[in-house]
Amino acid sequence: TTWTLPDSLTDSTITCALKRDGTTLTLTGAGATCTIAGDQSASSVIVGRLYTPTTTLTRPYARDQQGLADLYAWTQHRVLTIDYKDTSSFTVTAAQALRSNMTKAYSTAVGVVTATGSLDVTLLGDCEGVTVTISDSTPRPFTITGTQHLIDYVPRL
Repeated sequence: TTWTLPDSLTDSTITCALKRDGTTLTLTGAGATCTIAGDQSASSVIVGRLYTPTTTLTRPYARDQQGLADLYAWTQHRVLTIDYKDTSSFTVTAAQALRSNMTKAYSTAVGVVTATGSLDVTLLGDCEGVTVTISDSTPRPFTITGTQHLIDYVPRL
């Protein structure tokens, strides 16, 4: 199967082909055309550039009795719940000064996309000092639909 690309995409950076279910296909060609071995005319195929999307979460803040963020409270991470949809894989990394990075990965078998789900990540550390990122270096699909932090909270008076 061969595709002719629009003029604005006639370069060598179009290197990735993916079926809707997350199966990676071998793409050949450069310039104005891209080719995949075999007949893919009955399949939905995405052709594009490979990149690593990364999101850094903001630190969580507890709310006081008036519903305002308590900027001076002591907050400690316990669990981060990540909700996802139409996802094959992603990695959560928690970085903290003077400690090794904590990493937790979610991945399905190749060709499997999870409709909806959630992943619990145990995070220990002061909320101010932990940087949490979510990323994926594979061409497989992922969509993060929400996050929820479970924290310990002590107001500073």
